[in-house]
Amino acid sequence: MEISPSPTSASLEVSPGHPSPDAESLNDQKSLREVNRFSWLTGMINFFRKSSPGSNKEGGGQSQSLVHPSPNNQLASQVTHLIVDDTQIGQGMPPRRKMPRSFLLLVILPTLFAFIYFGFIASDQYESTSDFVIKTQGGGTPNSGLSGIMGAIGIGGGGDSSAIGDTAMVQAYVESAQILKDLSTDLDLRSMYDSKEIDPISRLRNHPDFFSRLSGRKTRRTTPNAISNEELLKYWNKKVQVTTGKDTPGTSTLTVLAFTPEDAKSIADHVITLSEKLVNKVSERAQQDAVMYAQKEVESAHDRAIKAFDDLSAFQERAKQVDPTGFAKARSEIQGKMEADLSSLQSQMEALRKRLPDEAPGIQQLHSQAIALQEQLAIEKNRSTKTDHGQSATEVINEFAKRQMETDFASKDYLSALTALESARIQANQQSRYLEAFDKPSLPDKPTLPARWYDIISILAVTLLCWGVWSLFIAGVKEHQH
Repeated sequence: MEISPSPTSASLEVSPGHPSPDAESLNDQKSLREVNRFSWLTGMINFFRKSSPGSNKEGGGQSQSLVHPSPNNQLASQVTHLIVDDTQIGQGMPPRRKMPRSFLLLVILPTLFAFIYFGFIASDQYESTSDFVIKTQGGGTPNSGLSGIMGAIGIGGGGDSSAIGDTAMVQAYVESAQILKDLSTDLDLRSMYDSKEIDPISRLRNHPDFFSRLSGRKTRRTTPNAISNEELLKYWNKKVQVTTGKDTPGTSTLTVLAFTPEDAKSIADHVITLSEKLVNKVSERAQQDAVMYAQKEVESAHDRAIKAFDDLSAFQERAKQVDPTGFAKARSEIQGKMEADLSSLQSQMEALRKRLPDEAPGIQQLHSQAIALQEQLAIEKNRSTKTDHGQSATEVINEFAKRQMETDFASKDYLSALTALESARIQANQQSRYLEAFDKPSLPDKPTLPARWYDIISILAVTLLCWGVWSLFIAGVKEHQH
């Protein structure tokens, strides 16, 4: 490219190998500042330089005249020198670095796939929730002491352990295979979650056994369904869950995910209904068991009482005494009276002997009466200590006392069992438990899942972390090799 010089100036030829003397006087910093200031100008000159006829010759035109400024035009000379230096620098620049293949495989492709899937393919999922609580009618026995006071003011203690156990039971029931059997009578869960309108990743599907296919073994199935019950249960536990309230103890929340609002509400309604039936069934079973146990206790106490009465009657017939204790008491009273009469006769005899001889008729008569009374007293004492069966009166009285005590104990036990039975019936009617859903399942208005941007950003963060770990690993291996 040629630039016409001024009429008063001589032509000046500048080549890349022989820079202008004025340009050599500039230091490197000034040259760099001039390059930055006139970078647009150097670009234009290089463009026209490449398009000129002599620019395609071998050697890059280093020996050709680029600019013919006047001697006084120092700025043009400096620019020309800078243009030449910039050309040389451009020719020696290293090639631009390419994107690492690992970054493409570990970050770009997974994030792109996540963007396409969550943004355009993933099906909407609707969430239906219901809050419920399990209550006991009539309440239990109030706690006493400090725990009862703290429970009354809501600090702790005083909790309804039966309600907590029922909540855990409902949670286990919702996660079990039994609820799937109970729901199958009214709902077709397989068609709800295996619809062709659902994206292939989110829908319910059967995972074939790869090793069974390779080995040629035939899996024995117990149901004709294409999707096994075990696969359905795993999928069910991902879509339905029961959580206990942290802020409000005693309450629980049922969460159901489905791909249509109607399916989510229908499943939640049926789960609440089946859970309520389960709680009522367990409550009725507990009531029946309590009453049945009390009834068995009454029957057992009745049998013991009847047996005790029969044993006592048999003993009375064998001893020929209705009340040996009373009989012995009466005998003791008779003996005491006879002993008193004998003592009176002996006193009268001693008084007469002081005045009359022993052969006196009065003394003889009193003596005969005393002898007869002594004989009768001996007989009575013998009867009081011996029975017809060879047992002493003491043994008879002791045996009778034991049997009488058993009879009294059995009678009291029988009365207590009757009282407990009546109390169990009353308490069973008062302690019935029931499930109350104070927040009924509602029809969802908009989908809850997937959280599209959150999932995409999460995958991007995870892939970046994995790529960073991989890069550090590869760098460590290369450094170890060197």
